[in-house]
Amino acid sequence: MNGSAFKRRLPSGRIVWAYKFDAGRDPKGKRLYGQKSGYETKTAASAAMRDAIIEYEKTHGKVTKHLGILGTVKWGYEFGDEKKNGFADQAAATAALTAVVERRAAAEQAPAEVDPTFTEYVKYWLDEHASRRTAPKTLERYRQFADYLIRHIGDTRLNALTTAQIQRVIHALQDHGGMVTEAHPQGKPLAAKTVRHIGTLLYTCLAEADRLGVLKVPHPMRNKRVRLPKLPKRKPTVLAKDKLKSLLDRARSTRLYPLIVTASATGCRRGELLALQWPDLNETTGELSVSKSLEQTKAGLRMKSTKSGEERKFVMPDQALAVLAEHREKQEDDKRLYEVNPWSETRS
Repeated sequence: MNGSAFKRRLPSGRIVWAYKFDAGRDPKGKRLYGQKSGYETKTAASAAMRDAIIEYEKTHGKVTKHLGILGTVKWGYEFGDEKKNGFADQAAATAALTAVVERRAAAEQAPAEVDPTFTEYVKYWLDEHASRRTAPKTLERYRQFADYLIRHIGDTRLNALTTAQIQRVIHALQDHGGMVTEAHPQGKPLAAKTVRHIGTLLYTCLAEADRLGVLKVPHPMRNKRVRLPKLPKRKPTVLAKDKLKSLLDRARSTRLYPLIVTASATGCRRGELLALQWPDLNETTGELSVSKSLEQTKAGLRMKSTKSGEERKFVMPDQALAVLAEHREKQEDDKRLYEVNPWSETRS
């Protein structure tokens, strides 16, 4: 899916950045676009466009183009984990994708006509609902939390779930829901935070079943009927001045030193630090713009927006700017090491 970020002048004369991407055609053949403006930087607009395309493709899929044998062009489509190639032209691939999207939409009504087991419904909910509204990494965590529930109530019919049964599951997870070890033959206790996440997932899943009409009985977790474990009160860990100095001294001779200096100067999250690029730093003003984050999923690395979805800016101290300037010089030296020197090649 093609798109670009560009400048736009508002009636007030202010310059902002916007994005626009090609969203294909509607059933009548009219070209569709996704667009939005109001971003302060090109980086922020580009990051927002990438996220918008990902969200669009979750619900609409995408048409793909492939170069086949002898240079022949073949078309295909991707919609979630469903893929198909080999169409002769773009129109045929688009028609097939539209049929798949419509079939999925129709399938959303099917569970309302039956009384599924919890396993059947939670898998359906993850594939058809959660996958459209969450980031890939979040969906991976949802599937892990669902596995805990499936082990305890997977065979129970959705409309047979009771508040008492769910409370017993919460207690069991808290007491011995983790990995079986020699010290814990029935399973290690799960952390309160993990149990709360699992309970919240179950509540959300049942609430969606209630909305769709699949749940025929009152929501068994409504009005806080199921009590989740309390989180222990913890004060955020803050490095004392002497410990921070010790960390910086030990890291000074490593390639991680610039990253640690930037982290201590901004307090950015790990994914935000790993997503930083040189255009994000204004070396004249010392201002650092944080508008994206890097996350690792089972499918590989993925760039996404920050947790708040908004850009943040920091004015870097002079010492940190000096460290980054030295780091950039080292990067340039590394690049030169891998440049091909035509005079070093042996002539035959």
